[in-house]
Amino acid sequence: IVEIPVEEAYEPLYRMILAMAATMVVMAVLAVVISIILAKNFATPLKLLTESAEKFGAGDLDVEVRLHGRNEFGILSRTFNRMTARIKDLLISYREELEERKKAEKALQKESEINAAMAGLSAALISEPSMDRISPLIIDHARRLTDSASAFFCYVGWEKSDFLCADAVYFQ
Repeated sequence: IVEIPVEEAYEPLYRMILAMAATMVVMAVLAVVISIILAKNFATPLKLLTESAEKFGAGDLDVEVRLHGRNEFGILSRTFNRMTARIKDLLISYREELEERKKAEKALQKESEINAAMAGLSAALISEPSMDRISPLIIDHARRLTDSASAFFCYVGWEKSDFLCADAVYFQ
């Protein structure tokens, strides 16, 4: 029987354990590095998308996400950009329509005022035959309908004596 010292007998086992421990340390370091790289590759696009969504939500309608790629983040950024462009177009269209409605409403209001003034003037003309009494009413209606500070009115009737001129100046 051959006797080998214990240290010499277990030396291949010790080397194998040491090699396995070194391999495990290298693998753990590689796993940590790969995890950091992958986390950064996921976190950066998500952060950019989140910041862009917050800016858009705060009213910046011109925000755009610039992530180019064929992965999910690229698809999501192009979808986000199309969505924000569509919302911006809708808001612009809504504002234009609102302006048009306000203008139409203002025109209708002015037309309503004119119709009311004309009705009041017609009623006054029918009920009061004297131009001396009606001329101030005509001047006042004409001034208000034209948003003028002054007005001038002349009436010439069939008879030579049917001639009346009146004017009024209003300071506002």
